[in-house]
Amino acid sequence: MTIKKLADKEISLDTQSTTVKVSYVDSFKVTVGESIIDKPGEYEIGGISVMALEVPNPDYVVVNDFVAIHSEGIDIGFLFGEKGSNKEFLKDIANIDILVVSPDLNVENVKRVITLFEPQYLVILNSKNIEDVKKSYNYPNYSEEKTLKVKDSDFPRGENIVVRPVILK
Repeated sequence: MTIKKLADKEISLDTQSTTVKVSYVDSFKVTVGESIIDKPGEYEIGGISVMALEVPNPDYVVVNDFVAIHSEGIDIGFLFGEKGSNKEFLKDIANIDILVVSPDLNVENVKRVITLFEPQYLVILNSKNIEDVKKSYNYPNYSEEKTLKVKDSDFPRGENIVVRPVILK
């Protein structure tokens, strides 16, 4: 699987079978092949599982605040808005191997989500202030990449997990 940044809050996942695009403008939209997912729920399309979660809001506007995608044995979570970091609504999600976040999120909220999921990769979408992002998260050994290529065997199970921070440019 190859993960690429397309825009500030738009990512593509190139899997063996199809391309998945995840974008965010006030709510997530996931495109799997020709299918578009823009409502909360659980979906299975061409061997790719998508879970779009909505954090209830007082305006009763349907908004996808967190998206999890499972493909090729890898679970990827997407967090681009502050409401999606509410741990109470994320507690039913079992594993996230890769957590993709936008750089404008509150770092303490992201750290709480990292504690909940224990991802092996933290992918931060590139921002103009890369050094500020590095200082805020306080992880050693950042790598800056144009794409992130991963496969299921890159994720040891049941071992001490070390978060590998990657900044996607």
